[in-house]
Order: sequence, then C-alpha cells, then structure tokens
Amino acid sequence: MTALCACTKEETSQSQDGIVRAQEEDAIFETYFRLNNIDSVLRDPSGLMFRVHRTGGPETMKGSSVPTVIFTTKLVTGKIVQSSLGVPSMLDGRPLNQHIPGWQIGLSRIGKGGKMTLYIPSALAYGPAGISNVIPANAPLISEIELVDFKD
Repeated sequence: MTALCACTKEETSQSQDGIVRAQEEDAIFETYFRLNNIDSVLRDPSGLMFRVHRTGGPETMKGSSVPTVIFTTKLVTGKIVQSSLGVPSMLDGRPLNQHIPGWQIGLSRIGKGGKMTLYIPSALAYGPAGISNVIPANAPLISEIELVDFKD
C-alpha cells in the first residue's frame, strides 16, 4: 500500500523554520547549561528538557487535574516573566490540560510534593504569539516548579 502526501511550499517552509528554531534553542539551552554548571538534564521526545529535584508522591496528575504550584518562569536571560512569588497558586483554577504543553509534559512526571526545573522550547511554551509586553515571540523559557497539591 502506498500513501501519498502533498505539502505546500508554505507548509514545508514553516516546518523547516520550526526545525531550525528548535536547533537554535537547543544550542541556547546547551550554552545556558554550560555557563551555569547544570548537568543531569533529561530530554523528553517532545524536546522538553528537565531536571527533577524531588519526585514527590506516587500519585501523578491527569490532564483534568487542577495543580497548585509554587513557580517562577524566566527567560534564558534570567528575566523573570511570571511568578507565584513563593506562594502556592492554583493558577485561576485551570486544569493541567489548559496550561502550556511544556508544563503539561513536565508536571505529569512528578507527584504531589515534587519539584523540577523545566527548560521549555518556544514551541512548547507560547510560540510565535508570545504574551504581549511579557514574553517575546518564540522565547524559550525556564520554569522552576514545585507541585504543592492537585485536585482531580
């Protein structure tokens, strides 16, 4: 059985741009790791990189679970762009499946009480849209997250 697929020139160009961007962001993170003496970074097949500092309890979240977290998210430059300011936050009560893909993938790897650092490529964060005046377009992010609790 043979399957044929046709892509437009624009789709091919966008796909190639995404590959190039992912390679550039990998290089940015590798430089960040080297400059900050960070090792033992794991990589998910999605491209998300992470370090688990504490695995937490045996129960893990589902997509419909509502997390309570203490977090700080920053640009690779170190500029903090979002933070719970050290206070547990339910993030407007949104379930995990309504957060950026990097958080969805990362937080599903730890249990209650777990703590991790996520190195999130822009494609798993806010992508080309960014967040006006907060997170630039195509910005890779670093999130330090402690999963305080979650509700199913």
